[in-house]
Amino acid sequence: MDAERRTAKVLGGWVKTLAKQPDAVLLLGDNFYGTLKGIDDTRWDSTFRQVYPPEIFKMDFYFLLGNHDFEDGQQLNWKYEIAYAASGRDARWRFPVADPKDTWYCIDLPTNDDPLVTLLMFKSSVDAMTSKQAAKKHHMEHNTYKGLPSHRRCIETLIVNDLGALELRQKH
Repeated sequence: MDAERRTAKVLGGWVKTLAKQPDAVLLLGDNFYGTLKGIDDTRWDSTFRQVYPPEIFKMDFYFLLGNHDFEDGQQLNWKYEIAYAASGRDARWRFPVADPKDTWYCIDLPTNDDPLVTLLMFKSSVDAMTSKQAAKKHHMEHNTYKGLPSHRRCIETLIVNDLGALELRQKH
């Protein structure tokens, strides 16, 4: 937790000096160690809201699910994390899926009519996804930018997974 607070302090200092807030922060998995008690657990305050106070961090936090989010002993953390996002208790905690069983999603940033990048956020272990989800993910990776204006076709998609890997796929 100390490392997370130190990181948040440096990031908070950086955010305060910018003329414009970043569009989003990406949380790349292992969001909670140990078992959450649900969406009312006090750790939402101590591990998220106090570490990233909304007065400083006004942007959305898009999170990925890491292995510790699945391996909490009861395998409930990931469900609570998605449920917390759906509850709207802190609108910054984002996991934009239509089906709460999905463990991946795709977002455009900035989230306006002219985004610069599309992020495909997913847990990289295949066992966390059904074959149908894997097929959808594959389809999205290869077809996200069909029909976009030519100035946007050069960057196809930025893929982010729970191992912290960023991969820029380009289309020439």
